[in-house]
Amino acid sequence: MSNPTDKQQLPRQNKEVVSVKDVTTSKYDAIAASLESLTEVTVRSAEASKGSIGVIEAMGGQMKASIEEMGKSVAKNICGALAAAM
Repeated sequence: MSNPTDKQQLPRQNKEVVSVKDVTTSKYDAIAASLESLTEVTVRSAEASKGSIGVIEAMGGQMKASIEEMGKSVAKNICGALAAAM
């Protein structure tokens, strides 16, 4: 039976020595890459929104023109009905 206080032999692993500076630099590089990616996505989303706004404005212009035409038609019909009634 082995004594629990005996040091156990663990298999050795090949580990590279990494400096704190290297770890910090790689973390900052990862953060910078994430921010750059986020910026690209944000810019693309803004451009897509801008395009959508243009489509909505065009639809609004078409609706305005349609309403104006309907108004003219209704006014013409009312005037025609009044003229016929007189």
